[in-house]
Amino acid sequence: MTEEEVVAQIGAACQNVMGGFMAIAGAPDDVAVAEQANGALRELDALMRAVAGV
Repeated sequence: MTEEEVVAQIGAACQNVMGGFMAIAGAPDDVAVAEQANGALRELDALMRAVAGV
């Protein structure tokens, strides 16, 4: 994977996290929304760990 592809994937994952936080703000008691936001955070974490070689 090229550096540009990695940057694009991380950028998309960051957008997903931001969307998750916005969704939680709109529906703070919705468990499904919280689970989706958690999934987005885990995806970003996995990408960052892969880039860092952890």
